[in-house]
Amino acid sequence: MRATGAPGRPARGERPPLGAPLHGLGDHTAQAGHPGHGHGGHLGGRGTGRRNDAFAADFFDRYVRGREAPDYGMLLREAGIAWEPARPGAAWIGPLQLRADPDGMGVDGMPTIGSPLYEAGLDRDDRIPDLDGRSVTSAEEVAAVLAGHRPGDRIPVRFRSRGTEHEAELRLEEDPARRGVLLPAGERSAEQSGLLEAWGRAVP
Repeated sequence: MRATGAPGRPARGERPPLGAPLHGLGDHTAQAGHPGHGHGGHLGGRGTGRRNDAFAADFFDRYVRGREAPDYGMLLREAGIAWEPARPGAAWIGPLQLRADPDGMGVDGMPTIGSPLYEAGLDRDDRIPDLDGRSVTSAEEVAAVLAGHRPGDRIPVRFRSRGTEHEAELRLEEDPARRGVLLPAGERSAEQSGLLEAWGRAVP
């Protein structure tokens, strides 16, 4: 059952669009950018100076001055680094800032826009007495509940917001955190190995 929005909470349409979080429980590594966006050049010192200049100008226009998220997978792949899920198959409700509270786990930070917690209607300073029918009083207990589920599962959550108790349903997602894994030397191309060596020489 969806929770009724708490008094004073902005309508969904008034929220800013979902960005690219550095995103489980806790802090995360950078989330992959949007696939399908070419970069018009190469990472590092490959190619001619004109090509590198064009790549740098395009990168700054789109990802520093603009609002697009870099495709980290494509960029790292050029150096022989695979961009993989940090916790494949792990259920996730959002990056949490929780505090122990006699009335249930307190939500310290604003749930990330678009995360299962946000979609269920939770907000900063809400209390979560139970999750999936189990009392939760610590981050470890929340993690134990999630460990028993897979992405796509739906679980009930009871929470208190601004003095009112709500019940909602969380649709679990896969943890979006990613990590870079260096490919073995035998699986890297000559270009990938050359770029890694160039990076190594560039480090003071």
